[in-house]
Amino acid sequence: MPITTPLQKIDQVNYFGKKSIEIILTGNTYDGAQQAAMAHSIESNIEFINPFDDLKVIEGPATVGM
Repeated sequence: MPITTPLQKIDQVNYFGKKSIEIILTGNTYDGAQQAAMAHSIESNIEFINPFDDLKVIEGPATVGM
């Protein structure tokens, strides 16, 4: 997440992610944070899931609205 992320959002992500996530604050903008996340996924050999351009991520909120 960008270093400018509001504390309330960080707290909520921590709450719902519990022990399955690690929040890393980096970059001053979303684009900077996304670039860092993509680099981290390559270095760590883990999948990068785009929060705005991934079908499964889009499907989740769409079903809530049904």
